Amino acid sequence: MVHVAFTINRSFLHGCAVTMLSILKNDVPARLMFHVVGDGLESDDKCFLERVAVSFGTHVAFYAVREEELRGYEVKWGKDRLSKVVFYRCLFASLLPPQVSKVLYLDCDLLVLAPLDRLWETVLEGKPLAAVPDAFPVDARHCQRLGY
Repeated sequence: MVHVAFTINRSFLHGCAVTMLSILKNDVPARLMFHVVGDGLESDDKCFLERVAVSFGTHVAFYAVREEELRGYEVKWGKDRLSKVVFYRCLFASLLPPQVSKVLYLDCDLLVLAPLDRLWETVLEGKPLAAVPDAFPVDARHCQRLGY
C-alpha cells in the first residue's frame, strides 16, 4: 500500500482534489491510500474528497490537529507567519495509524504525471525522511534557528 498524505485548509480543498485526481489517473488506485490532515474542513469538504477517492476505488482518511500539538511550531517567513497547516506534516508519526510505517507527503499545488514508484521506493537507509528543496531561496537564519 502506498500512503499519500496532504495537509490542507479549506483554501486548498480543490487543489488537493486536483492533485489526488492526477495521482489516481497516473498510478494504480487500488494500491493507494490518501491521508488528509485538515484545518477547518467541514463534512461537505470531506465528502467531496471522499467522492474523488471512492470513484477510483480507493480511500481517504481524515485527521484533525489539536492546537496544543502545535506549540513551538510558529515560524515567520519575512513579515508573514506561515500557516499552521504547513507544520501538520511534522505530526504524521503521531496522527497516522501505527501500521503506516512510511508516508509520501505531497503539496496540493502540483500535478502528478507518472506513477509514484520512484518517489515511494526512495531508499531512506535509516533516515527519518527525504525531501526536495523549495524553488525559492531559504533564509539561513531560519535554518540555523531550527538546527538544519
